[in-house]
Formats: sequence, structure tokens, C-alpha cells
Amino acid sequence: MIQQNEVQVWFASVEEPGTEVEAYFSVLSSSEQQQAKSFRFDRDRKRYVLGKYMVRDLLARALHLRLEQIEFAFNKYGKPTLVRDSRVSFNLAHAGEYVACALALDRDLGVDIEAERTDIDFISLASPNFCSTEIRTLEASAGTRRMHLFYKYWTLKEAYLKAEGSGLNIGLAEVDTSGVPDDCPGIPCQPLESVPRGILVQRLEAPLGYAAAVAATGGTWTTKVDQWRR
Repeated sequence: MIQQNEVQVWFASVEEPGTEVEAYFSVLSSSEQQQAKSFRFDRDRKRYVLGKYMVRDLLARALHLRLEQIEFAFNKYGKPTLVRDSRVSFNLAHAGEYVACALALDRDLGVDIEAERTDIDFISLASPNFCSTEIRTLEASAGTRRMHLFYKYWTLKEAYLKAEGSGLNIGLAEVDTSGVPDDCPGIPCQPLESVPRGILVQRLEAPLGYAAAVAATGGTWTTKVDQWRR
């Protein structure tokens, strides 16, 4: 059950023992099954199937429904909503072997997870996407600190844009997350925005080697983070 003023975030791994991804395929819609078949790499396909099943399972549990009763509609930007109970919001993200799913009531919601890589030119990638304050902070750091900062900013921004929900029609550089504390898990807080949108962001405790964040409208919240199992 989802509580008012609560955001739930669930992580699942395609490598977790007992995660029978092949058994989840039949629950997907025909269009999702076709999409799953189109993936070139097996892990990408398994991760996609796991995410689609996982969100149905979590919604069914929260709403006391059967899996086949979970139906989705899509807004003009392609963001899914729940047909049966429009109060419940949800969002999916995936990276590496992990899927993240966030759920809440009466909020616009976004979640992001990223696998932390060291073989990236962080400054070059940040230049078109980060604001000047974020870039200066990155330039003043090095090594592991620079990597962690980059993924902190990136996940907070991606979660923010997904909560905003307009199909990434605002740029990453329009949101300054440099003032968000390093604490992980952090508390929901407001980044500097080019236009006030009432979206708060929060760093999450992610699996080892990953960074994650969630964002939502509707004021502050308490966060429940857990590992999903069927």
C-alpha cells in the first residue's frame, strides 16, 4: 500500500537469483512483447521485460488488483499513466543490470539510475548539459570525486525532467543541482530552476557502482527504498 506523502522506490536486478525474466514475458502487452523482441542484446531485453513486469506487480499489490487488471494510458509525450486509478503515479528507469521503479500518490514523479563508469570524459559530456556552476565544480574536482559528482548531477537532472513530464522539452542545463547536498540518501530539496516548477529532488542509496535519484511535485515526502522480489 502506498501512503500519502510517501515515495516508494524499488530496485531489481536481472542477475538476482530467482528472477525468472522469461516467465514475465506473457504478462506484457503485444506492443511491449514486440519491443522486447527487437533488442539486440539479451541483457537489454531481460531488463526491459523485468521493468514492465515489475511495475505491474507493484501496482497490482498496491491497488489489490490482478496483474491483468493493470492498464496504461499515455499522455501526448508518451509518459504512461494508470487507467484504473489516476491518483497513483509511477516511473521506471534502468541501467546496467538494474531496474528502478518509483511509486507515489497525487504527484508527478521521476526516477533515474545510472551505472557509474570511469571511461568517460566528464567535462566534455557535461559542457552542453550542465550549468556553469556545476561545470566549475566538476573542473575543480578530480578522479573518483569528479565521477561521483557527475553522476549525482546527472541522475538528479534526469529524475527532475521525468517528473516535469514534457518529453525532455526543457534542457538539463536549465536545472542547477550543484546546491543539492552530497548526503545519500538525502532529503527532498529544491534545485535552482530557470522556471519554478515545484519539483523537489532527492539522492537515493543505490546499488554498489550505481547512482540514483528521484524527483516529484507536491511538496516534501518520506522515502521507502527496497529490493523488489516477486
